[in-house]
Amino acid sequence: MTRRIDKITREALIVLGAGPDCDRLAAFVAVFPGGSALTEEAYDRAVAAGLDLAWLAKRILPESARAEFDKAVAPAWAAYDEAVAPSRAEFDKAVAAARAAYDEAVAAARAEFDKAVAPAMKAAYVATFWGAEPNGD
Repeated sequence: MTRRIDKITREALIVLGAGPDCDRLAAFVAVFPGGSALTEEAYDRAVAAGLDLAWLAKRILPESARAEFDKAVAPAWAAYDEAVAPSRAEFDKAVAAARAAYDEAVAAARAEFDKAVAPAMKAAYVATFWGAEPNGD
C-alpha cells in the first residue's frame, strides 16, 4: 500500500529513491526550492519545467492508479523503445568495444606491474618469512 504524500520535498524524493546528487533532483529544487504541495498548479509547473513526473508517479501513485497509469502509457513506452533501439544498439556496440580495449590495456599494464614488483615482493617475503629467524608473530 502506498502512503499518502501531501508535499514533495527534496528529502522526500531522496527517500523515494532519488540520488542526492542527481541532476533531476537539482532540477526539482530549482523549480520548488522549499518543496511543493501536490496541486494541479504545481503539476503544471513541473511539466513546464520538464521534471520527470513518470518517475514520481511510479513511486507515489496507489497501486490501482499505477496499474491504470502503466496501461495508459504502455503504447508510448513501446514507441519510445522502438525509436531509440537503433541508437541503443550502436551505443552498446561502442561501449563493448571501449570496454574490450580498456580490459586489454589494464591486463597489459597489470602484467608489466607484476613483473616490475616481483623482485621487491620476493625480497619482502624472503626477509620476512624465510631469510631470518622466525619472528614469533
